[in-house]
Amino acid sequence: MQLPGKPVLERIFREAVASVEPGGLVDRAIRRSAADISLSGGGVSPGSAWSGPGRIFIVGGGKAGRAMGEAALRILGDRVAEGVLSVPAGMGGGTGRLRFLEAGHPLPDEGSRRAAGEMMSLLSRAETGDLVLALVSGGGSSMISIKAISAAPRFPVS
Repeated sequence: MQLPGKPVLERIFREAVASVEPGGLVDRAIRRSAADISLSGGGVSPGSAWSGPGRIFIVGGGKAGRAMGEAALRILGDRVAEGVLSVPAGMGGGTGRLRFLEAGHPLPDEGSRRAAGEMMSLLSRAETGDLVLALVSGGGSSMISIKAISAAPRFPVS
């Protein structure tokens, strides 16, 4: 049996990595038409549609927070009222209606606490008929943490 050559293996690798690119995953999971917004994947029943007149809020974060948030905003556009996502250091800032707050990883920090607090404040304004879209990737558990923790050991180290 002949093994595939290096070019074939490189193409397979590139296609595999591209298939899990965060923005692309969001692009495939959210569909917007004139009548409604459909969500699929990530624990959502296939074809779940929302056609309410309410606002759309986006929250979440993680190492892929910025790519996911920007993809969702690109699809949903003016339907997004506001959003807050935690992102790694160096990726903060804003883009339209979304704010990207820098937060700690792998350990929660003050940025993690601030991001979680901002999300809670945003969510407290959601009403019946609004849609909340939560986008969470790897690192989210650290970057969206209401309580910052110390890196100091909790027990004596010898």
